[in-house]
Amino acid sequence: MCSKIQRLSLAAFLGLLAAGCSKPPAIVAPPAPLDIAKALCAQDLKLHVAFKDPASVTIGRVEQTPSPRRWNLEKDQAGNVAKDASGDVVWSRAPDDDDPKHVYVLMMINAKNSFGGYGGEEPYNCGVDVEAKKILGIEKITS
Repeated sequence: MCSKIQRLSLAAFLGLLAAGCSKPPAIVAPPAPLDIAKALCAQDLKLHVAFKDPASVTIGRVEQTPSPRRWNLEKDQAGNVAKDASGDVVWSRAPDDDDPKHVYVLMMINAKNSFGGYGGEEPYNCGVDVEAKKILGIEKITS
């Protein structure tokens, strides 16, 4: 009767004391944002990434990482891809996502390839909105 619970009204607390509990039950802390992100990324990985053999997917190390910075193609006023004087495409850095409710994790994933063998762990970024408990995106990190 004196078990762990998440929320306790005053009436429930008084009821527990009347029932013989010598101290109030332990309050279970909500999960940390990083724990929420890890769980959602592991749970939804196969929904966001196509693997040759989804049943073979194993998740190795998972750790928090800063927001991934992305490269954006610059566009001119007409909406065409901008080029510099030498004809090279102009790229710019997108701003970092510094929203505290967004958590990013690096996951090391190993899965069987089309030949049926494991190819070794490969890095994937996973972004999560921990308030909405929703995946922002999962992508393989390529060099």
